[in-house]
Amino acid sequence: WTAEVNTNEINWYPVQKVNFARQKLEGANPSLITCNELHLGHEKMPAYKSYIAVAKGEQSHNIRAQEPDEKLSVETQVACLIDQATDPNILGRVWEGWEPWM
Repeated sequence: WTAEVNTNEINWYPVQKVNFARQKLEGANPSLITCNELHLGHEKMPAYKSYIAVAKGEQSHNIRAQEPDEKLSVETQVACLIDQATDPNILGRVWEGWEPWM
């Protein structure tokens, strides 16, 4: 990503955030946006491919994995966001205090 983004420019990070907002408005799948954000700074980590796999979800039971990367309706984007926000595979990894048995 550093070949695509000039990190020497002071505004490189805000520009990327605006690009992500543009993708949202253009109907991008939220999992694609998450993967693109992970790419900015995590692509050299050993677990990067695993992060991407979790963000994309499983075709068998995650709505976000069953939808295309682009041109989603607002309703489909919302369904993908809810799927991502309630996925136990993500919740169990990102929130240390998660207690699903309660």
